[in-house]
Amino acid sequence: MEFEARRFALQVSSKYALAEVNVPNVDANRTLAPMTSTVSSANGYDAPSMKNIRVFVSSTFRDMSDEREVLVKSVLPKLSRECKKRGIILTSVDLRWGITSEQTNAGNTVNICLSEIDRSQYFLCMLGERYGWAQPPTAPPVDLNSANNAPGQDILLKKSMQNAVAKYPWIRSYASSSVTELEVRHAVLNQLESPLAQRSLFMLRAGANDDDERLTALKRQISSAVRSDSVKNYKKSDFGEQVFTSLLNRILSDFPEQEVQEVDLNDPIYLARLP
Repeated sequence: MEFEARRFALQVSSKYALAEVNVPNVDANRTLAPMTSTVSSANGYDAPSMKNIRVFVSSTFRDMSDEREVLVKSVLPKLSRECKKRGIILTSVDLRWGITSEQTNAGNTVNICLSEIDRSQYFLCMLGERYGWAQPPTAPPVDLNSANNAPGQDILLKKSMQNAVAKYPWIRSYASSSVTELEVRHAVLNQLESPLAQRSLFMLRAGANDDDERLTALKRQISSAVRSDSVKNYKKSDFGEQVFTSLLNRILSDFPEQEVQEVDLNDPIYLARLP
């Protein structure tokens, strides 16, 4: 599969108003610049002034198929339509669908994931039963400074972290953690007062049987450290409505409706501005 961002754009006409746009490979040595132009928002922190916003979706894959289907078929198209009314183009970035085997084998997974978080303004994390790609619980501690691999260690995951440590040195302290946990820490837990952390949303599946005590510890830290309105314990039946309402409220707080001029969605000038 191609490394991709799912972009909901006005020029697309399909069953779910969904277009897939390929994103070039990330150069591990290149710093991806975040949006710097901002406008003042009512909630006390800066909002992107550009009308293109990115939501990074973080989760494990195999235990989240139902939630991902709801996101793709219902939540994101509805959210996109509400954004369009305000002249905003919404892009969702879900790398669980799209990092290629070549990128993985080259050890680029961690770099790509964290770099894409750097380019995003909103962060959605879904946690269920699985901790995700991590060193086995029984593996010896990983030393990212060492070229030697101990028996039982996941060599490819270690390589991916070693390739990312120059740009993200803090991961030395989490060398045995899952990629999902690295995403959570980079987006939110490392900087709880950052704009991205303030725009985060954590969906924790109620009644989940965690497959790893590290997942239980991560959920506990999220619940205790992250602002309470950013953490939702959900049942599958109300997952879609909770995500839609929570994300829409965050976007509207950054782009108050009275400050955004309604646009003609068929205006050629407006269409030409689409990325």
